[in-house]
Amino acid sequence: DNGISSVSGDGTYKFGADVTINAILKEGYSFAGWTGSLTFQEQKNTFTMPDKDITICANSSAGIYKITYELNGGLLNKPNPSAYSPETETFTLNVPTKTGYIFKGWTGSNGNTPQVNVTIEKGSHGDKHFIANWQAATDIKYTVNHFTENLNSNNEIYDTANFSLDSTEILYGQTGTALILSDLSKDITGFTYKCGRVNDKEVTTCLLYTSDAAD
Repeated sequence: DNGISSVSGDGTYKFGADVTINAILKEGYSFAGWTGSLTFQEQKNTFTMPDKDITICANSSAGIYKITYELNGGLLNKPNPSAYSPETETFTLNVPTKTGYIFKGWTGSNGNTPQVNVTIEKGSHGDKHFIANWQAATDIKYTVNHFTENLNSNNEIYDTANFSLDSTEILYGQTGTALILSDLSKDITGFTYKCGRVNDKEVTTCLLYTSDAAD
């Protein structure tokens, strides 16, 4: 039996003698009784030796343990197990992803130091909890388009009939940075800054998460 570390009480006894048997379990297992010539439920048991040879086997049951996760906004493309037992084959946790962030590793049941690769070895036991740790990416690209108003245009309609592209800048920033659009404006002779727009909406600031484009 996989969960039995050792047994005591085996040997040769005279008829009528007291026999005490006991089973030592491996961690992560519970005792499931004695079976064979005689049956008992107690892990340690004393009985009277009968007038014949007997064979008794100790049995165990593998515990089922929970695994929980805190992804902190991340996503798993391939799910991680939610439970395991000491008899589960060795497995390594799948790594989550989060747009605009770098996965630094798991903490929790594996300790306080983030580890990208966490492996649950066969024979492990106990409930486990893992927390995903993230670092904001500093190479998030965003595009700033500078437009100038055309002559005799309707400056309330933002299209190519009323505004012309003057120049484009490719910039980089850190995820979560608050961009103040007026700070992104440039000096263009004969023009003053009017407003900033992101995804066709007039805004004064925006948070940088993915590839935002500021006009």
